[in-house]
Amino acid sequence: MDRSFLKFSFYFLKKIITLDNDKDFIVSSLAYYLTISLIPLLTITYYFFKLFNIDIIFLNSITTNFDITNLFSNNLINIFSTIISIYISSKGLLNYYIYINQKFQIDKLKYHFITSKIYVSIITLLLCIIFPIIYLINHYLENIFILNFFKWIIYSIFLFLLILILNYFLLRKKIKLEYLGIGCFISSILLTFLTFIINIVFTYFQTKEKYYGVLTSYIILILFLYLISYIIVLGNQINYLFYKKHV
Repeated sequence: MDRSFLKFSFYFLKKIITLDNDKDFIVSSLAYYLTISLIPLLTITYYFFKLFNIDIIFLNSITTNFDITNLFSNNLINIFSTIISIYISSKGLLNYYIYINQKFQIDKLKYHFITSKIYVSIITLLLCIIFPIIYLINHYLENIFILNFFKWIIYSIFLFLLILILNYFLLRKKIKLEYLGIGCFISSILLTFLTFIINIVFTYFQTKEKYYGVLTSYIILILFLYLISYIIVLGNQINYLFYKKHV
């Protein structure tokens, strides 16, 4: 095999895996803001689950001390606290929004400091509404044996479409979907595999709490948020290199 081809392949693979030598900063930063965003995001999502009359035990346990009826009420204090919750829940997405536009070297809009936060907050709120709809569709598909057999494939397709749409709308300059598809596809496959691993790891560490005690679940959660961040940014890096090569 041609040595120059091997050298180029190694260089190209290195640029993908190391994210142009930005891996430590952007992945850690995104994981940090996703951690901050997680509880407010789940709380707002739970509100819409209740609107759809969907009862999720996992979300119930997280939002036990929060009066969900206060969300979007007419009380001025509650409205203000809801706006703050939406803003905090959008911090992870906002961090990725800033990164992805810098990566594709897209110019900032006028009044970027305000408009970016409003725009990403709206997208975050839409996501909170979409999640219950996806859950209902998934619940319906699980009752169909043939489709349930392909559960992980369907899950990957959902993830692929969600990541692809998010990348498309988070970019201020509208880039053709064909340039975003390959990275989003790889991210969706890796995230599906990671979900499978999460189930195994949580099951295994249920009997290993002697190492970290009650913090075991939180440490595992933070670790996987870091891995999720890396996979999402990795997909964007592939999209960028693919876009740069063809444009």
